[in-house]
Amino acid sequence: MNNTLEPVQLGNVFLEDEPVRVGVNIRGGASWQLQNFVGEVVLQGHHTGTGELRLELPRGERGHYVLSLTADGGGQKATTSLAVLEPFDLGAVDNSPFGVCTHFGQLRGEDTDLNSVSRESPEVVPLIGLAGFKTHRDELTWIRTEPVKGTCVFPNAHRHYMASCGEHAVGSLIILDYGNRNYDGGDTPHTDEGLDGFANYARQIVRRYGAQIKEVEVWNEYNGSFSKGPAKKSPEGYFELLKRTYRAVKEERPDLKVIGPAGVTLPYSWLDKLFALGALEYLDAVSVHPYIYPRQPDTVKDSLSGLLTRLQNLIKHHNGGEPKPLQLTEIGWPTHRGGVLVRDQARYAVRSFVMALSVGVERMFWYNFLSTGADSTKKEHNFGLLHHLDDPRGAYTPKPAYVALAVLARQLTGAHFREKEATPDPIYSYLFERDGEPLRVMWVASRGGQDSGAVAFNLRAREPLTVTDMVGKVRRLEPQGGDVRLGLSASPIYVRGQVEDSGPASEGFLESLRRLFG
Repeated sequence: MNNTLEPVQLGNVFLEDEPVRVGVNIRGGASWQLQNFVGEVVLQGHHTGTGELRLELPRGERGHYVLSLTADGGGQKATTSLAVLEPFDLGAVDNSPFGVCTHFGQLRGEDTDLNSVSRESPEVVPLIGLAGFKTHRDELTWIRTEPVKGTCVFPNAHRHYMASCGEHAVGSLIILDYGNRNYDGGDTPHTDEGLDGFANYARQIVRRYGAQIKEVEVWNEYNGSFSKGPAKKSPEGYFELLKRTYRAVKEERPDLKVIGPAGVTLPYSWLDKLFALGALEYLDAVSVHPYIYPRQPDTVKDSLSGLLTRLQNLIKHHNGGEPKPLQLTEIGWPTHRGGVLVRDQARYAVRSFVMALSVGVERMFWYNFLSTGADSTKKEHNFGLLHHLDDPRGAYTPKPAYVALAVLARQLTGAHFREKEATPDPIYSYLFERDGEPLRVMWVASRGGQDSGAVAFNLRAREPLTVTDMVGKVRRLEPQGGDVRLGLSASPIYVRGQVEDSGPASEGFLESLRRLFG
């Protein structure tokens, strides 16, 4: 018998008012310890036999934890991860900039049975809601919808995941994508028959799911590897596909948002040609996938915010000087061997989302919600916020990035960005306002792939400040002599409360930084 730690509750994800329980299956006895995100041992003990291990965490000890168990005599070790989150009512949220990508729409072969879902099961939908993601991005592919020419069907698996998302207050951004062997030989549609067939498929999807779908994205990464045939990667080919699809879905649902082109990386030249054709007339929002991994979002030659500002300027150039809403419908950092560390995935997730908000991005979707395999050597397997169904740490157990983005959603849902404050390198401070109160997101950027270390400085404040760390632990810091001493690291923190400054040039704020950095 193998010693195991197994989830009793889905994914080992708990709200702070719930008992934290993990299933234990061991031969004989074993010692165990629970470590927090920074590696501190917060609980430890000894357990014998099978059953449940109940972890008595103090109330308010939110965060990401690793539980390890070692059999007596130095035998087999078992490890799992768990999350403790602040409660969050997603149903009360009307709009949110935070989304996540899923693969519920991918099926094995031609089977349309619910049990044929191959990569992700809709049973994880509650964990999307618990994290605070208001929207998921998935697909209802053309070939699954129209397996026989002229006849549209709606597979059980598709119906099930759409219904499950609706039940948990998770909205759907649906990708309309990929070829159909009944048209243009399965190539990306390029003839009148193929283009009209794709537009009709889009119309049928919108008609079938009604108000549950509020937006669709036309194709996925057309400029990359997901287009083939005569129209492969062609801006002209995408423009014609977009134009016909836009007209079809708007005839059915004038209120529905049409998004595209889901360009992979930031293909400025390709987008320039597409926009010059008039594509912006048929887009309610522009979408891109600005993958920059393994580089950090704030230390690349051009920061993520700088890269996105360049794109926004290109849009204005082709749109009479006016902006268009911008969405990052995929962004992520993989944690495969050779990728980034799981702690850095969490840090970059928060930092990239905050930087995107600071330049007016309407919404960001993390790619991907669930790791799609348990092989640690494969990049594509390891973008997820949750471990794979077959992972030895337990099905759907959380990585630190799951908790970090859950905390981000709780802190910044409903917040309004005000300004990026003037701070010396390598300090970042982004000022938001929520419920009439200032809220700063602050961190110290890494340098040369290494942490810059902790930085301590003072903020001038008359009243206490509330500081929430990246994984949700809350501290109340009292002023000492008019100063609140604060520590920053590569892991962002949220600082809520009034700081005595008249803007980024506050002497109280900047003088402490000058003392540190000269």
